[in-house]
Amino acid sequence: MDELREKTMKAFIICLLFLSTSFAFAHEPKQNSAQVYLRDGQVEVRLFVNRDEWVSRLSNAQSWLLGDSDIVLTQEDIQSSDLNNKLLSLLEKNIILKLNKQRLQLKAVHHTHDTSSHHRVEFRLSAAHSSSDPKAVTLSFPRSIGAVFVSVVKPQYGTIKAGEEYTLYL
Repeated sequence: MDELREKTMKAFIICLLFLSTSFAFAHEPKQNSAQVYLRDGQVEVRLFVNRDEWVSRLSNAQSWLLGDSDIVLTQEDIQSSDLNNKLLSLLEKNIILKLNKQRLQLKAVHHTHDTSSHHRVEFRLSAAHSSSDPKAVTLSFPRSIGAVFVSVVKPQYGTIKAGEEYTLYL
């Protein structure tokens, strides 16, 4: 009887852990994050930032004096409709991206405001590369953004013929 109770308790705990994990991932992450996509001849960086927190740090003169930010935003900058473009330009100049130890020059692509959350903005930047076999990515963001959770995606391509099986080796 004790063995049955122990197994039931373990199953119950596993179900609780599964449910709590599901709820945790169902919500929008609060931290800044970046997705780096390595494609043939191109690297794309999609950076998701809590704009309000970032702007707060950028408008703090003390942060600038201590070297934690590259610029100081004025109240006029913050209220400007061009704020996201200014932030995108700052990213373009200050993100360091290296592929196999070779520095790449990122170019601003665009930015979008997340309609479900007025705080998060997605910035997209892109760079061309000539590496036929990328092995290492080195990345640095401006200190003023804060910590950034990063994931790197290197797509693998193949064609599955009709009715055949295809194995993709990772």
